[in-house]
Amino acid sequence: MPIPTVTTQLLRLSPRRRRLLLIAADALLLPLAVWLSFWLRLAHPFSSNFAESLWLLPAAWLIGLPLYALSGQYKGLTRYVGRRALYWLALRNGLLVLLLFACGGLLRLPLLPRTSWLLLWLLLTGFTGGVRFGLRDVLLSLQNKPRQSLTRVAIYGAGSAGAQLVAALRLACSHSVELFLDDAPALWRRDINGVSIQPPQILRERSGDLDQVLLAIPTLTRSRRRQIVGELQAFGIPVLQVPSVEEITSGRARIDALRPVQLEELLGRDAVPPLPELLGPGIRDACVA
Repeated sequence: MPIPTVTTQLLRLSPRRRRLLLIAADALLLPLAVWLSFWLRLAHPFSSNFAESLWLLPAAWLIGLPLYALSGQYKGLTRYVGRRALYWLALRNGLLVLLLFACGGLLRLPLLPRTSWLLLWLLLTGFTGGVRFGLRDVLLSLQNKPRQSLTRVAIYGAGSAGAQLVAALRLACSHSVELFLDDAPALWRRDINGVSIQPPQILRERSGDLDQVLLAIPTLTRSRRRQIVGELQAFGIPVLQVPSVEEITSGRARIDALRPVQLEELLGRDAVPPLPELLGPGIRDACVA
């Protein structure tokens, strides 16, 4: 079957069928993890210890799948899975390993070597987590527009606001984040989620590769914002900024609600509104020719 047809069908699967797909994957990974825990520990794929402990294969299904289902493993949206889901996976798999150990001990069944239990937990967490994160990336990549149609941007500010912004833009599939800019030398040549952090001076070489610069430091003082915007505008690239911390925390704006830098925000002082009683006599009924 052609790849486009397969990917399209995957994207169109109903939530119920996607859950069934994850359950089927876990049903395959549970016995695989049990088998590999023996192999890695004993350096033999089919040792006598494994033959004596075959009870672990059906037990992993009978205990593991209901445990996953009852603890909410199949309720989350795979497209938005994050590190919190990985922590819960590790906790569920730890509980599963403890239940298998307790079941074998109570029924006086042959047990794994001690180190194999740790290997089993690591394998279960790695396999189940890898499937979910891999499926998440596949689903997000299927939604992506062609790279040529995305707005190419650099994010000024490699802090928490910048990290949140790049995550939001990736989910929105509307921008291509090319690089981070930051004036802290300690951050240069490092990266955030695979996006490199560079000094602002790199714009002399990269300005032709960018459509916008996004200012992602909501706590900037007015004077510092004016200085940064002045430096960026010298490269001829439009500058937009994320909302202030107050706007984000109050719910009036999202982290990805970008807007142009307002002239009032670049003043060396707070804006002073005009007083109608002072201006009125001079401009009332006047005509500008």
